[in-house]
Amino acid sequence: MTKRWPLTVFFGMLNPAVVNAYVLYHEHKPQNTLKRRFFQRAVAINMIEAFAQRRLSKLNLPRELRITIRNIFPNLTSETTGDTIQLLPKRKFCGSCRPSFRKKTRYQCRKCGAPVCIDHYSLVCDNC
Repeated sequence: MTKRWPLTVFFGMLNPAVVNAYVLYHEHKPQNTLKRRFFQRAVAINMIEAFAQRRLSKLNLPRELRITIRNIFPNLTSETTGDTIQLLPKRKFCGSCRPSFRKKTRYQCRKCGAPVCIDHYSLVCDNC
């Protein structure tokens, strides 16, 4: 009895799939005497490696979790993708707001570099 029955169903389907994969692997390479437990671990690591890379590139990831991911995957790098927000060194007035609002911001348009407040922010400004 569990309240997390979807996980139970998922792991129930995953276990026979890994056992079948191990049988096929062992038949294909009979000289390799890899134990099923280690084969299962290798399959699991290969399945989550891309997800761990994506998590590691997040800037707001807790330090403990970042350290744990680096311990499990020492070859992963924490290079951030081009999705990071570029901030201005000094606050400027938004170029898209009406002059009566005069909102200051540190965000900028990716294309032209014009200052854009958080209300008007999407990767590019309205003019671009």
